[in-house]
Amino acid sequence: MRRKIIPAALTMLALGTSTLLGQTRDYRAERFVLDDNNGNTIVVQTPAGPITGGTLTIPDPGGSGQFLITNPSGGSQSVSGDILPGADDTYDLGSGASRWQDIFLSGNATVGGQVRYVETGGGTDYVGFQAPAAITANQIWTLPAADGTAGQALVTDGSGVLSWATAGGSVSTNTTLLGDGTGGNPLRINLGNGNTWTGLQTFANAFSIFQNARIAMTNNDNNARDIRWQEPSGTGSQYIGLRAPSVAQNSNYVFPTAIGTAGQVLTLGTVNGFGDSATLQWAAPPGGSPVFSRSDVTVTAGANNLLASSGATLIRITGFTGGAGAFTVSGISGGADGKMVVILNQTGQNMTVSFEDVGETAGNRILNTAGGTTNTIGSGNYIMVYDGGAARWEVVLFKN
Repeated sequence: MRRKIIPAALTMLALGTSTLLGQTRDYRAERFVLDDNNGNTIVVQTPAGPITGGTLTIPDPGGSGQFLITNPSGGSQSVSGDILPGADDTYDLGSGASRWQDIFLSGNATVGGQVRYVETGGGTDYVGFQAPAAITANQIWTLPAADGTAGQALVTDGSGVLSWATAGGSVSTNTTLLGDGTGGNPLRINLGNGNTWTGLQTFANAFSIFQNARIAMTNNDNNARDIRWQEPSGTGSQYIGLRAPSVAQNSNYVFPTAIGTAGQVLTLGTVNGFGDSATLQWAAPPGGSPVFSRSDVTVTAGANNLLASSGATLIRITGFTGGAGAFTVSGISGGADGKMVVILNQTGQNMTVSFEDVGETAGNRILNTAGGTTNTIGSGNYIMVYDGGAARWEVVLFKN
């Protein structure tokens, strides 16, 4: 194709000074070459046609470091290659007056989009953020409006709003604990690192501790704390509780292994050698009128029978198994200092009481200073009292 210069558009062509002047605003050419006469050229050329046309306006240079980009009425701009500053200096991608609304950083098939911050001091290492793989939904986090304090960490409200909170500190009121700590269902808040409950906590189900651990209630305000049991919600909001007094040493009490009977009280059974642990037992209240309770038992012919008093003051032997013949009472359980028991044989069979029977626990044995045994014929009554010093039952009265 021949290139034409329209003569009417030119009034002067000064070749010696490389100046081209025109009276009109248009200079039409398919290709325009700028040559510095040293073999270096800049070429301005139309793209491959057909083209839709348009006007490219060259703005006034506003300062160093700027580059030219078109401003179409619609669509987007594409940049092939890197956008680099003119020198290794600080250049803003946008400003307070002219800002980018959104920046999308696309990764590739294996690496998500990244934002990198190069170290100061002239080094080339950097830190950055990268999107994870296989995101199921878009997510935006809103940063806090101000800086936090030393030691705080960013936490989310579950809706994408971040705020500063004390890391590993208190568990706030109405905080929900997710998970139960089992395999595949971890507890989301670690309660083993000295966290502080800052309010009343509510548990949907029973709160259990399945560890070799103790529950300790301490204080630092000279006011001992208590364990409280609230009355049924339908009757009110009062409670009963237990609280430690001022003590000289630590003390532990072991509860009885069974439920006592009406009218009994808890008393000390045994105390360890260090004086810091005691076993409790049910016993009749000391002093005053004894509380009457009865226990009906069954014995076996020809066998040693331990009578389990269960706190009873009257042991009535009414049942008999094993055919006709005598039976032996070898001991009585539930002994407590000063406790009195009446044994009534109503079986019609002969009963023998065995003293210091080695087959029974020492504290359940029956004491008789004369030794040997005593017998009843068909029926009979014994009255015994427990001697706490000797840890034995002693026969007070025998009636055949």
